[in-house]
Amino acid sequence: MEIVNIRLAAIGRRPGLKLPGLPARRGAKAFRKVRAHVGESSRPVSCPVVRREDLGAGARLSGPALVREHGTTTVLFKATPSRSRGRVSS
Repeated sequence: MEIVNIRLAAIGRRPGLKLPGLPARRGAKAFRKVRAHVGESSRPVSCPVVRREDLGAGARLSGPALVREHGTTTVLFKATPSRSRGRVSS
């Protein structure tokens, strides 16, 4: 006999999940700059590229900027009073 697939579902109470906090780092240094088409611009604009793992609690970013991490890229468009600003929370 060979078991190929097993599934289990359970319902119940469990202790709260405690995630580790991020170290505080105010600044976010770009590891490079690229020219990219972001938003409504007809020409490429200069964008800093920041590694997600380099961001710490309290880091702030304004667009245009790119935040890279394994598997995805977050785009911050040109900063206006109501959008495209990022802040890392703890």
